[in-house]
Amino acid sequence: QPFTVIPTGENWDDEAHGTHVAGTIAALGGNGKGVAGVCWQSRLISYKCFAEADGSGSEWAVYGSLYDLILWKLDEGITTTIPVNMSLGGAGADFFELEMINAAFANDIVIIAAMGNDGTRTSHYPAAYAGVIAVGATNGRDERVHFSMPGPHISVSAPGYDIVSAGNASNSDYQWMSGTSMAAPYVTGLVAYMLTHEPVTYGAAIEVPLIHW
Repeated sequence: QPFTVIPTGENWDDEAHGTHVAGTIAALGGNGKGVAGVCWQSRLISYKCFAEADGSGSEWAVYGSLYDLILWKLDEGITTTIPVNMSLGGAGADFFELEMINAAFANDIVIIAAMGNDGTRTSHYPAAYAGVIAVGATNGRDERVHFSMPGPHISVSAPGYDIVSAGNASNSDYQWMSGTSMAAPYVTGLVAYMLTHEPVTYGAAIEVPLIHW
């Protein structure tokens, strides 16, 4: 089944989760409106992986989207590193998922994933796959939020409690959400921002490459 391109200016996000995550990464800043993304100078490419408003989605929709991004990167001749935010997960792991994850790594794509919100010390994927940057959630006191899943594979934690970001109701809609899904895009935005910088030699021209999301 081929992918459907969402027309420019339309938002097919049924539950605002993806819009909220995208806003944390790349909402336009410096305009006195709403919120500012961590790296609003980045180019954002989004995939609608969850077909239903309840958040359900097939494995093919999620990891097929990752493979489609790999093909796009190759077709466009993109040589810069692409950070990918995956604010999703589940208890199951299989070879297809792992194959797509490894294909992404082989093509210079960095994956940042949410640890999960069960609060239990169990592994959720893709966060628990080797090489993935796994992100937990903290509150305003810089403490782990009770729902944020711990585990030896965690890479870093970021704010994930009562986070305000873009909503899906209108261009002026902003919503509060909590979860490791809200923490992961802070790290993704930071990775994107770091990738906009290159070591500079004194007297040399400064070149800032465009980051493709």
